[in-house]
Amino acid sequence: MANNNKKVQTKAYYLTELEPKDKVERKESFDVKKMMASLSKGGMLLIGNKGTGKRSIIEKIQYDIKNGNVPNALKGKKIYELDLSNFLIQTDDDDEFAIKLNNTIAKLKEPDSVLFIENVGLEFQNDIVSNLYQMIFEEMNRGRISVIATMTKDDYDDINESDVMSLFKPIEIDEPDEDTLDSIIAFQVEERSKLYGIEVKHPEGIVESLISLKI
Repeated sequence: MANNNKKVQTKAYYLTELEPKDKVERKESFDVKKMMASLSKGGMLLIGNKGTGKRSIIEKIQYDIKNGNVPNALKGKKIYELDLSNFLIQTDDDDEFAIKLNNTIAKLKEPDSVLFIENVGLEFQNDIVSNLYQMIFEEMNRGRISVIATMTKDDYDDINESDVMSLFKPIEIDEPDEDTLDSIIAFQVEERSKLYGIEVKHPEGIVESLISLKI
């Protein structure tokens, strides 16, 4: 019985596939798709203030990949996130931990695998996670793993001279313009209406009101 459990563990890794979400198309999405298509293995970094929608852009791209609405070079790609909650749980079985860790790196080396790291600057503050990322960055440096990461401008300004940052090609994500923001709000209202089965109106002037209140 124990041997069967071990066989199951040999197929496990610390990854979850990023949830694809049909969100509002952003102008930066085209730049990100273009850069993704040109990278075999390597890294790109989305830099922007909090709330600029960096993660939403990647979720939308994952949705487009699932639906085939991407350049041929991106078809079949899968964007993963690290399952850090599982990774940080201490285990008494060192062999199991090592197997899953090695499987994680092996999975990310597959041609169609892309790793998404949100707020990569914050991850350096945890020693255990930092060691995991160091392994990933070493494989990136060897051209074996592809990574898309996000970071705030403040964090980037603090560490942009580091050797790790040299592995990434930066793309700046601006604050959404008024038309895009209006579309985002309308989309969110529509999603909530479907979720709760109620009609929610998107009042005119809501964007101007939110901007004036600096929300």
